[in-house]
Amino acid sequence: MELFKPHLTELVMKFVSRQEERITRYSDRLTSREKEILELIVQGYSNEEIAEKLFITVSTTKKHVYNIFSKYDVNNRMSLIKLLHLT
Repeated sequence: MELFKPHLTELVMKFVSRQEERITRYSDRLTSREKEILELIVQGYSNEEIAEKLFITVSTTKKHVYNIFSKYDVNNRMSLIKLLHLT
């Protein structure tokens, strides 16, 4: 059973590919750990889920997220994702 019709699958794949390109384009500003966390933020992971997945504390995760926000000059995840989406 197909989840999407072929043309919809193609559109979704193009969108995901563009998101990955945007992350890569901005990623020169980020440390390798911040890049990992940015990818997880874009995928919708919470701070707690990121911490668990990367074997770090939630406090450390929050510090990395704060640094990412600072480097992109945004205040929250939605602004960050919107910026990545529009760029």
